[in-house]
Amino acid sequence: MNPIYLKEEYNLEPFAGNKLIISEWTSEKYNLLAGDRIDLKINERKYRFLVAGIASAQGLFRPEGQNITMVVSIDNLKLAIEEEQYQKEEKQLAQQDKIIRLQNQLENLEYKLYSRNYLKEDQVVLDIPKGVVQGVNCANGDVVTKNSDDLTLITIMDLNDVIIEADVPEEFIKDVNKGAQVKIIPLANDKREYHGEVTIIYNLAVEKNGETIVPIEVSINDLDQFLLPNFNVDVEITKAKTNK
Repeated sequence: MNPIYLKEEYNLEPFAGNKLIISEWTSEKYNLLAGDRIDLKINERKYRFLVAGIASAQGLFRPEGQNITMVVSIDNLKLAIEEEQYQKEEKQLAQQDKIIRLQNQLENLEYKLYSRNYLKEDQVVLDIPKGVVQGVNCANGDVVTKNSDDLTLITIMDLNDVIIEADVPEEFIKDVNKGAQVKIIPLANDKREYHGEVTIIYNLAVEKNGETIVPIEVSINDLDQFLLPNFNVDVEITKAKTNK
């Protein structure tokens, strides 16, 4: 085992956490002193370390050429690797959750397509009890055949399927329960007010814009034609009661 001969040290013991020892050559090249702090990137993530020692240019720290030798706590390196693995697993869980959501939407659409009879003789029968026209792609007199490039003549959204997707900061998710009452205020007109309830709380947290959030879904009980799809809204969720 190569011994380490220290020229300078600062708060070296115990040698744990974000502490490292650098060589005399590295100290002179980057103008670093014992007690300085430097940022290192490990597995694409930046960590801040304390220069706890500067070693003489011998043994393990013999002249380095183009390489830089540093000594850090093995526990800290293991923690960095474990944290990187945890973040990868979190991303995989988020992707899996998105896939499940898309599969559920697909199954719902397939159910509506195959479990209902939309054709009555030579007419298409609409059986959506409450809907809104999103787009009309034809005009009176247009000829439509099976070889037409676009067979979508009209798009109608089922208002019973409209939901609100919201993000709850992790520090507040403990106060949110499934079924909690929600007040919904559209940014397009803050004088209007709608009501709904929390229907889904996803079992994962994701990082978004530098903040850790938990996605939820909210139903709308009194939806009308003003509240259009993709509108931005503010939501106020009734706080869960705590047992004293």
